[in-house]
Formats: sequence, structure tokens, C-alpha cells
Amino acid sequence: MKSEKLEIRIIENGLKAKITSLCTNISIDEIKEALKQNAVVNGVQWDHIELSLHKAQQFDAAIADVIVADCTPAYPYTIQLGDKSEPIYGEQVQVFLNNLSNIFFACSENDERMQIEGGIFVNSDEKFLEYSYPEEINSVLGKTASFSPQRNLFNGFHSIYQKKNKNKVSLIAEKTGFLVINEKDELMIIDPCVVSANKLEMYFLVMPLIYGRQQVYDKLFRTSGSGDLTENDLHNMMKTKRLQKVLVRKGTPPKKGKEGLIDFKIDMEVKPVVNDKGQVNFRDISRYTEVSEGTVIAQKRPPVQSVPGVDVFGKVIPVEKVVEIDLKAGENVNTVEDGDEILFVASQTGILNYKNDSISISPELVLRDGVSLETGNIKFSRDVRISNNVQSGFTVECGGDLIIYDSIEDNVQITCRGNLIVKKGIFGEKTKVRVSGDAKVRFIQNSNIRVKGNLVVEEFIYHSKVFCDKSITVKGHGIVSNEKGCVVGGQVASNGNIELHSLGSQAALSTVVCGSDPETVEKLEELNAFSNVLKKKVVGIQGKLGAAINSPRMKKNLKNLPEEKKKALKNELNELKKTLDLNNKTNESIERLKKVAFSSDPENLKVTIKRHLVPQVLININQKRRKVMNQCDRVNFLYKDGEIVMAPLSHE
Repeated sequence: MKSEKLEIRIIENGLKAKITSLCTNISIDEIKEALKQNAVVNGVQWDHIELSLHKAQQFDAAIADVIVADCTPAYPYTIQLGDKSEPIYGEQVQVFLNNLSNIFFACSENDERMQIEGGIFVNSDEKFLEYSYPEEINSVLGKTASFSPQRNLFNGFHSIYQKKNKNKVSLIAEKTGFLVINEKDELMIIDPCVVSANKLEMYFLVMPLIYGRQQVYDKLFRTSGSGDLTENDLHNMMKTKRLQKVLVRKGTPPKKGKEGLIDFKIDMEVKPVVNDKGQVNFRDISRYTEVSEGTVIAQKRPPVQSVPGVDVFGKVIPVEKVVEIDLKAGENVNTVEDGDEILFVASQTGILNYKNDSISISPELVLRDGVSLETGNIKFSRDVRISNNVQSGFTVECGGDLIIYDSIEDNVQITCRGNLIVKKGIFGEKTKVRVSGDAKVRFIQNSNIRVKGNLVVEEFIYHSKVFCDKSITVKGHGIVSNEKGCVVGGQVASNGNIELHSLGSQAALSTVVCGSDPETVEKLEELNAFSNVLKKKVVGIQGKLGAAINSPRMKKNLKNLPEEKKKALKNELNELKKTLDLNNKTNESIERLKKVAFSSDPENLKVTIKRHLVPQVLININQKRRKVMNQCDRVNFLYKDGEIVMAPLSHE
């Protein structure tokens, strides 16, 4: 009879038996009796039964659906690798699967420390594995029952073709490689060759194998190449039971080139001049760079071109091209090869220009907007052309000819070592102009100008101090009144002849000096006065000494004097020597100035007035003076027999 307390059901096609409700007051004997009554003879799970019964009693609660018998095989699958290997079954199947998972993670993580028991290497199109399960097994009732596993051996496949035949599945490789199980329990084949991220190195994976060792040899040695690795080396590597890599192919990395370089040897940066006090004069900012002939301006180093690489698959690895820095040699710049480098050399002295990747040299400096804070003070050894005014407060130093197409304002310093042309005028009491060559000016007003060559003034000279080492010509353009001349006030002096359109004004004394340089004469007078002072000092010291400096009497006095007086006398002697030396140098300067202060040919000097002379004029020829108090026209002033004489132009 069946127990009224227990209900046993046969489930899953007779492969399992369960108690629907296990109460706390059920005993083992009652369970045995129930199993016997239900003819359950196979797969009784006594351990599970006792554990479940203990739980029911412990918690004083019935337990539902307790499995009391189970004939389902724990490892239903049998695996056959190839044709000759022994089948894998039972618990060894799980070991086999775990090992394939370990290989996957070792390869994924590139972990060469993970223990690997044995890998499988298969070739493409190879039937490498067959797994099966029993179609019929004994049920819990001791009868034959049909069987189908509740889950597949694998969750899926990659690069593997399946061929099913009832309870058997054959696996055929679609590519060559190592067999692994991924994190999704999918069976897949991975490439035996691992390529680095930059594709410059290819490694062949080596691991202990339980299947496909010969295929590995063939793949490595015949297809991939192995370098110096022998088959015996490979065999020894497989004994280590860990993943290893063998470098089988190496690409060529790309080579990044080097950019070209332009090394300027001349500093073209605009920099202010800082004085000792840390102050900056913005007028001294030089915005123009002068270079001398033969100067190396720049050095050009050509680029080293990039070289593309080749990866392990034979594909070109592109590399960024190096762009060459362009620099052209313009006017007055030559190029000279110096090994791999190119030198840019100035073929003429001038102003350096760098624009649009080209360097050139201008033999003259052209200032289209004049001289101002935009240009700063100008200093150039060659010709200079200025298209606008030279503004107040600036200096211009020119080593060649200077052309100013406008005017020179007040408080300007001009030094010209060539010829000077000023299309308009020169202004200002603080303006000083020094010219080593000839000068041609439209007019001069309230200025100071010295010219070593000839001076030509188109219109007038008013209230200025002018000296010319050669001749002076003032044409007087625009002077129409007889009440005023083209030279008024100030002083006009020349070592040569002076020719004036007109001269003088009732409003100011006008002085004309011919045959001498007033400035030099003034210095000469100062030196003569200083020389007289020195001579008096020498006489005074010699009087105190009582004898000439090198006389026997002086030597005797020094020898007989006490030490204290001897010391005082020596001091007087030293002072005398210094005074004599200074006087000698002063006399040398006096003689040198005498040669340039006066004309060497005074008899041929003349001052010519071509139109009219207005009184209040002082004429000075060769240090002789004549004041003209009466108006006269067309007259020459000449130096005859030590006097200044007047002669009409008609008597020339």
C-alpha cells in the first residue's frame, strides 16, 4: 500500500523521482517504503534525502518537490579528438572545457604565467572533434528511457562548421588556429599569429598541445617562418605548460623626417636701446637692419625626408611628410653651398629686407613716411632717401648721399658723409646739419649748417649760422623787393667764394665771412689764450725754482736740499713738466688749426652781390672787416693789398 503521508512522482521521462511535500514527521523508513511502493530502484539520492529531511525538521516546515532519485548523467557527453586519440568522457570533459577557457583568457590577456595543460591546434577544413551523448539510459524505475541533454555542450561556434547526425555532432574547422572557449562559452578558433598594435611585429603562439602538434610545426616553419628557432626548440617550449610567443615576422617602422631649419645670423628684431639707468629712448629704436658685404645672413638646413614603413602584412605605413621651409635669395644676396647646408651671403652692403620668404638687400634706405617714432633715429652707411619730413627730436646719420624730399624740422641732428639734397627747407635754432660733400637746399632758416663741399641755396638763408669749406651760392628765387636780401641776419661763412642774389635787411645785421672758418678761428683764439696762460704759469714755476729744469744748478740744488724740501721741489718740477707738455700739445693744435682756419689764397677771394645790398651788412674777408652802411647794387667785394675793396660787377 502507498503511504498516505508521501506522494512520489516520476518526472522527466522517468529519469527523476520527487516527493511533492516532505513533512517534518516523515522518517527514513517511511521514505524507503514509499520508494519501494513506487518501484524506484535506480539513482536514489540518499544524501540529498537525509539533508532535506534534516532541514524540514530544523525549520519545522515541509519542503516541496524534493528530488529523491536522479538517473540523469552528470557528464552526458563524450568527446573524440580526431581519429586516433582516446575518447574524453565523464569528469574529464569538464577538465577539457576548463582548459580551453584558460587558453582563451591567457591569449586575451597576453598572460604568459597562466598554467595551460594542453591546447588543440586545427587546420582549416579539418574534422577535428566529435561529441555525442547516449540516446537511451536506465530510468529510476530500472527501465530503458530515451535521453536528450537539457543543455548543449557549447553555447555557440565561431569559424566552426557543425555536422549533426542524431546524437552525434562533428566539428569542422573553417580556419587554422587554436581551439578556445570564450567568455560566453562559445567554441571558437583563434589565429595562432598575434600582431602588435602598430603592426610591426608578428608573434606565433606556442603552448603545450594535446592535439595538432605537427600542424603547429607545419604552420610555423613552412608558412610563418621561425628565424633561428628549431623544431627541437619548439618542442622544449611546449613542455613549459604556459603560453609563449615566438617572433616570426618584423616590419619596418616609418622614419619621421626632420624639418628644415632657417637659422638667421642677423638679429632683425626691433629692440629699444636701454641706457645705464634702465631708461628707454624710443627714438633710438632701430627698425632697419644694415648688413655689410660678405656677411652671412642666414643658414638653411634642408629637411631630412620621412621614410614610410612596411607592416608585417607588407602594407605601407604612411608617415607625415616633412615640409621644406622656403627661403629665396633676392637682390644682392648670393647663395653658397656649405656641405648639405646653404648660406645666404650679402653681395653688397645695404638694408636687409625679409618679406614673403625672400631676403634681399637694398643698397639705399628709403623712408616713404619720413623720420618719426615709426622709424626711430636713422643710421645707415649708404645712401638714404626720405620722402617726408625729418621730425623734431630725431637724428639721421648717413654714410652716403642723403635726399630729403620735404623739410628738416627744429631740433634735428643731420650727419651726411656724402652729398645732401633738401627739396624744401631746414628749420630751427636747435637743428644742426653736418655735410661732408656738397649740399643743395631750398632755404635755411634759424639753423646751423656746416658743409665741406659746395653749398647751393635756391631761395634764402635767414638768421642762420652757415659755414662752407668751398663756395656758397644763394640764388634768391622769389626775392622781388629791394628792401630785403636773400641772406638776412646770422652769419654766412666760406673758405671759398660767396655768390649771393642779394644781401641784408634794415631789421638785422647780416654778416658774411669769406676766406676763414669763424668756428675754427674762435677755437684758435681760445687755444692762443690758453697757451698764454700756460706760458705765464711756466715762467712763474721757473721763477720759484730759480733755475732751468735741466740745468746743472738745478741738479746741485736737489742734491744739497733736506729731504722735506727736496720732496717739495720735486713736486714743483713735476708740475712744470706737465705744464710744458700741455703747452706743447696746445701749440701743435694751434698750428693745425691755422692751416684750416684761413684760405691759402686770399687774393682770389670775393663776395659777389648780383642784385642789391641793403645796409647793415658786415663783410669779412681774410680777417679784414668792412661794414657797409649804404645801399648798392651789383657789386663785388674783393681782397686787395690787405684791404676789402668794392668793385662793380661790370669791372669783373
